[in-house]
Formats: sequence, C-alpha cells, structure tokens
Amino acid sequence: MTLSKLICKRRAALGLTQAEVAERAGLKHKAHLAAIEGGTRRTCSPATLLGLARALKIDHKTILESAAQKA
Repeated sequence: MTLSKLICKRRAALGLTQAEVAERAGLKHKAHLAAIEGGTRRTCSPATLLGLARALKIDHKTILESAAQKA
C-alpha cells in the first residue's frame, strides 16, 4: 500500500482530521499532510514519517516500507 493510501485509511479508521494528525505528528502545516495524502508530495523526511507513525499508531517499519513504494 502506498504511503498516501496508508495514511488516509488509518486516519479515517481513527476518526481523526488532517489537522489533528498534523498536530500530533509535529507537522507545522496541515497542508503538508494534505499533500502527502493527495499524492502530490512523494518524499518525506524520516522525522516526518516517524511523527506520522506515532500520530497514527502505525509501526515505524510499516510506514517506512509504504514510503519506499512507488505509487
């Protein structure tokens, strides 16, 4: 599963908004998360990925593997 699909699906399952996930992940802008979910941003720093993993309660290995997949 691609990173964008993983994040979107998990966020919906947890009933969280993009703003809530962005805040929990330590992202400065909600737009950053919207771009990741929308697939327009295809690269993320390791810190961003780990923050998203924590915010979405996803194993860090799973999110890193998804980030490595091509859309």
